[in-house]
Amino acid sequence: MEGYQEQARRAARTWSLRAIGMVVLVVLGAGADPAGAGAPGFHREDLTLAGRGLFDLGAADVDDDLDLDLFTTNHLDRQSLLVNDGAGQFTERLYELGLAQTRAFPGWEERDTGSVAPGLHISHARSALHLEMVGTGNVRGTVRFLLETRAAARGDAHAVVRRRSVGGRDAYLASFNLGPDSKVRFDPARMAHPFQVRIRQPYPLEQVYVGESPSRPVDRRFTLQLRDRHGMAWADVGGDASADVFVVRGGLQGRIRDLVGAIEDELLIGRDGGFDPARPSRAPQKGACRGRAAGAVDFSRDGVLDLFATCRNGGTRLYRRTASGFAHKPGVLDSEAVRWLDLDGDAGLEVLGAYPRGFAVFDVRDDGSRRVQVLPGRHRSPKKVGFAQADFDNDGDQDVYAASPVGSTLLRNVHGELRPRPPGRAALPDEARAAGWSDYDNDGLQDLLVVPGGLFRQSAPGTFAAVGDLPAVEDEPLDARLVWADLDANGARDAVIAARSKETRQDWKAVAYMGDDPANRWLEVALAGPDGNRQAIGARVRVRSGGSTQTQWVGQNETSLYSQGHYRLYFGLGGEASADVTVRWPDGKVHRLSGVSADQLLAVQR
Repeated sequence: MEGYQEQARRAARTWSLRAIGMVVLVVLGAGADPAGAGAPGFHREDLTLAGRGLFDLGAADVDDDLDLDLFTTNHLDRQSLLVNDGAGQFTERLYELGLAQTRAFPGWEERDTGSVAPGLHISHARSALHLEMVGTGNVRGTVRFLLETRAAARGDAHAVVRRRSVGGRDAYLASFNLGPDSKVRFDPARMAHPFQVRIRQPYPLEQVYVGESPSRPVDRRFTLQLRDRHGMAWADVGGDASADVFVVRGGLQGRIRDLVGAIEDELLIGRDGGFDPARPSRAPQKGACRGRAAGAVDFSRDGVLDLFATCRNGGTRLYRRTASGFAHKPGVLDSEAVRWLDLDGDAGLEVLGAYPRGFAVFDVRDDGSRRVQVLPGRHRSPKKVGFAQADFDNDGDQDVYAASPVGSTLLRNVHGELRPRPPGRAALPDEARAAGWSDYDNDGLQDLLVVPGGLFRQSAPGTFAAVGDLPAVEDEPLDARLVWADLDANGARDAVIAARSKETRQDWKAVAYMGDDPANRWLEVALAGPDGNRQAIGARVRVRSGGSTQTQWVGQNETSLYSQGHYRLYFGLGGEASADVTVRWPDGKVHRLSGVSADQLLAVQR
């Protein structure tokens, strides 16, 4: 307990945001404040993220120090993992923590940049494996693919692919011979599967370079893999009080059915100094899931976190935690866009699922599930529906803004049932590619940020107005991701927005809008639950100050589209110097704290 509180005191200091790749471009003023004086402004910082083809963006405390970090998932390309080191700086630590897509070869996932060092260079483009001999020399070897592959050679090089059967599964053995200044290109049907490479004697391994960094093999036989990472769920599923990460991978555009058992999602267990893969027998079995989102939740209500993955071709897969690992629980949810939330206040979690032109609510228990509500929506497809949840009307239950680029829906909770309404009736945008609630001005009312569209401030319950701050990254983005978090521990929420334009399609631009020091008082809450659910997922916190009461749930501030890891709660106190805090833990136990001082990060341990 004392150690956790010490971390909170250290994390609650104010520090500047300085990160590798972050450059201040322009400082914005407070902007228009149509709802009244006192709302803070933002200053804008350009944020350079690694890789191309960004898939998701999120915040998580990946090293358990109470400092929030940033991460991305990038399909086959290198991800970003910007870790706050506790001294006010962010450092890229993806490879250092063991999260390279092929652990033995950090940098393999980075695109070829045309190295000129003499030797054999192995690299990849998005759809091809490249072998290039730079300078003199001759090398022979093989690459074994699991899917059909074509070969092409340039210069003094030869390559041939033969179909083989290995362990009852078709494989494609590619033989190559490269002479001086020559190249071989292999085009497998899909890149996101393991390639087994063999370099024959007598070519020296110290002249073999893998990836951009580059790395060198220590054996003549080695495996390379691009994992097509989509969703990441950061939570302690190992029960050792350290964050682990469950990574959901794509399904090779449907070819996963040909490779069931050869392609698996990843469960990486947090250790001192990094992450190690869980034993295959203890990790969830992917099956034929074309993975999208990853998450952790105690759906079995036994006090231990379970896992789930959403699948483009098969709804949602649930994995119940058992003594020996994770067991698949089939036939529960048929939606690929879901959000877990407590709608009826019974301390159990329901599931909100998106379907074409509508939604459904399920009550999921260990012995099965039942559909308790069906309601219409304004979207067409669930593929890009993003759920932003918060008690925006301060009546003690969770409401939802379901963002969609072709029609968003405001789902207001009335006595445990969701009732849809067009957002325009509340002066909120009718369309959005990303959205997130946040009391950015700490007045005790939730505000809404949407991309495109900007920030909408709530000045009285149900009354919203557009604010001049936070313009969209792109006026009409093709796609967008959004994170709301207090990144510099000053009590003001910061927004990180990544978007790609319709013109370039693959070129994402990221911007951090850092909230200035707030005029109003604030309180942030970080819960530490018992073993089995260290993140206290499902807990509810009520804060009473100055005659008003706010209610939040652990996980409601998660604005990632496909990932999970943001468990911090944020309360604006207006001008109040203290508050009373009531925590209802997932098991129903209640913890009360009176007269908690404002302007701090409050750490509460079960």
